[in-house]
Amino acid sequence: MVTDWGQPETDDGVKPTRSNLVRMPKALTAGNGARELLAGEFYETVEVSNPNYDDNDNEPETYNLKVYVSWDTIKEIYAKAVKGLGKKSQHNKEKSDDVSNAVDNNTRQ
Repeated sequence: MVTDWGQPETDDGVKPTRSNLVRMPKALTAGNGARELLAGEFYETVEVSNPNYDDNDNEPETYNLKVYVSWDTIKEIYAKAVKGLGKKSQHNKEKSDDVSNAVDNNTRQ
């Protein structure tokens, strides 16, 4: 399905509209406040073997370790999203512009 301004409906059924879109910087930097906002916010829990494990001990065989996503990785993920979604948005804008131009041309004739 396509919204009234040429944007496709997302997989979860949410239609992108001007009211649910926001302007974002092309890149995350410390200067634009992104590092302060995002550093330390994301992590994965990784199961690690316990080097002190002994069958005769009360130590667990494995334990969970919280590994934070590095700032460089956060920036790479964001850059990939900007690149992919920006292209999609530009492509849809061009398609919308083509439709608008066709309508304008037809009404002038």
